Amino acid sequence: MTETRRAGDLINSQVTLLTYGGDEPLEIGKSAHRGFRGMIVAGYESVTHIEVPFTAWGYYSGSSYTRSNHRSLIRGYPDTFNEIRGDYGASYLALGIDQLIPVGLFDEMAELFEYPIYDEDDHSELEHEILIEDWESYLKRDVVSTLDDLGIDDDKLISILGEDYSDKLFEYFDQATWETNNYAHCEDAVSTYIPNLESEVIPHLVTVLLAL
Repeated sequence: MTETRRAGDLINSQVTLLTYGGDEPLEIGKSAHRGFRGMIVAGYESVTHIEVPFTAWGYYSGSSYTRSNHRSLIRGYPDTFNEIRGDYGASYLALGIDQLIPVGLFDEMAELFEYPIYDEDDHSELEHEILIEDWESYLKRDVVSTLDDLGIDDDKLISILGEDYSDKLFEYFDQATWETNNYAHCEDAVSTYIPNLESEVIPHLVTVLLAL
């Protein structure tokens, strides 16, 4: 039999207390909306749930590691958490205050107070996924424009990398960020930042492309 602990035992000064005001009971593993007749911040006397620490993220909130924690915990413990959703993609995980959870999960969540990344491998994978999303959204366009300014126009790119060069160019671009120690990292939950992009990364990319 799996050893369990009460989720409410996780409460400390860093845990947000919540109360659910929906018309129907909130079953374990189901989602709910934040706000009136949903999930709201509570005083201790009316608490029904707790927010799982370091799992809140959205388009304008959170970080890559809270986003990674969010999806990693759902993947590792399906049908365990309530996902609370708000505007602009905002979301966090919650547990019923009296909900019994595996002691291993309890310990893993408690460790987040000491080090707030649940799964290092997933966090790295997520940051790479976000970089690819940025590449497809705007970054490729900016890089190609700067390459053109430096003498490598679209025809030259095609002659070097082939007609459909987007994926190959991304590989060389990603390589250039590492070779110049300007690797991409996330400053929030949905976008990447690349230091010295125009002063170091793209000039190095030019050198690599011309050597092919």
